Amino acid sequence: GNAGYFQKAMELISQAAKGSHIKVFVKLSPLERARALEQTGIDAFYDEVKKVVSKRKLRVEYIFLVRYRKSLQDRAVQEHLNDYKSFTRAIRLVYEYETNLVPTDLSLSMGLFTDQQVVLTNDRDFKGGVSNGTLWIHKRDYDRFISLYKRIRLTSELLK
Repeated sequence: GNAGYFQKAMELISQAAKGSHIKVFVKLSPLERARALEQTGIDAFYDEVKKVVSKRKLRVEYIFLVRYRKSLQDRAVQEHLNDYKSFTRAIRLVYEYETNLVPTDLSLSMGLFTDQQVVLTNDRDFKGGVSNGTLWIHKRDYDRFISLYKRIRLTSELLK
């Protein structure tokens, strides 16, 4: 469930070398659909992430998948994205209905830990909860996900 997934993510963040880079792709669209941004139970997790990122000088880049450009007009979505600005090097956006990427490219949220060369992936249920959390530890898996991340990043735009 959510607790075990976020605990593992926190372990990886805490073990990252000072100044290392973490790249994250998050499917925000299930959260939009569920209007569950405030109800995911991960506020405490992100408060802890902010502390560790600041203390260890980690560089974090987020790419969020949102359904439509007009989603950014939603107050809850704006607030959610703004929460990340305090500890994130960059926030980028991909629009689900504008991208030329295939749905399977966008099916999993992922955190790429460049220092450890591991990847943590998950899917989201319709209520915005984490499901199918998986830790990928083999180099070939890391290479596959970093390549996918780069493709997603190429189609993204910087949040202003």
